[in-house]
Amino acid sequence: MGSGLCAPSPADDLQVSDMLRRVARFESNHDLQGSWRSYITDLVNDLESASPSPRRTLRVLVASLVSTGMLETVAYNMKRLSRNRAGDVFKLALFHYLAEEGQVPSLESSMESTLRPHIALEHAGGGCKPMFWRRLTPDLVAGFDYVWLLDGDLRMDYFEWDLYRHVLLKEDPLVSQPSILGWAPGNHSTIFESLRMRAPQGNGTAELFRQVRYVEIMPPVLSDKIWLAVHARVMGIDGLYCRPVEGIYNTIAKYAVEAGCSKTDRLVVNLSPLRHANCHDMTRTKTHCLKGFPSEQMFPITAAETDALVRDVGGACARGRERATWEGRKVYGYPVK
Repeated sequence: MGSGLCAPSPADDLQVSDMLRRVARFESNHDLQGSWRSYITDLVNDLESASPSPRRTLRVLVASLVSTGMLETVAYNMKRLSRNRAGDVFKLALFHYLAEEGQVPSLESSMESTLRPHIALEHAGGGCKPMFWRRLTPDLVAGFDYVWLLDGDLRMDYFEWDLYRHVLLKEDPLVSQPSILGWAPGNHSTIFESLRMRAPQGNGTAELFRQVRYVEIMPPVLSDKIWLAVHARVMGIDGLYCRPVEGIYNTIAKYAVEAGCSKTDRLVVNLSPLRHANCHDMTRTKTHCLKGFPSEQMFPITAAETDALVRDVGGACARGRERATWEGRKVYGYPVK
């Protein structure tokens, strides 16, 4: 797939190149994070000066499955997001999947003040990801520009929303995600090499973003234009498997590009990575969540999904308003070809 804009990292600026390579090797400490943020701030300033993004306030619903131990990470992430300089608004939908049904854990005072103003939905009880996502109803999501399905063990030490939003507004992808880092050198990041943060190239430049063939289920940022179709799929499966949801949003993005309804295929924003703690807490839930792409849940695009796509994506192109562009077409598992 094609590469995106290369961010300036002059070959003679060895400190910058070294910093980028260290981050891509999953190193992390306070000084390195400070240097990174200074570099990204300068980069955003340069990008906005050269090609300003549209002036608008974005509204993002962040939906996270969390254990009690992850709430500190969620609070940290919300602090980082809330400092964005565009005034973008972030709300939270939290699913406490290890808690007893209906017993929402109380928040420590420090997290209460950080999280409570952002919480739009909170639910406690066992379940798998799609079982929670059913609660992200059209009424709840109305008014948001993006739905961000963000795992609770992903931390924003190197993620920068100001850079990410620049890419969203300039490239307008229906589906995107941050690149992924392991928690420490040698740790697991993601099974998809194409979704890991990449170090500077031989000429000293670092890739800002790139188009990819697949966006995984840990951190997808989904446009509101496709959420109702994705939600229809969520409502039509048993909820034990999350991969069919991954399949539908990747497939929609693929067909949208082919139809000319989206100028940009799926993107990974390389220079706004998330650190993956890889907690595997979902294995502790009382509900036995399953892996894979069960054929009976990878059914072709339905009439209900098509209704949503014709209405919400079809406004961008004539072919998108034709039912044949969507209805009855194959839904792919990875890799989407």
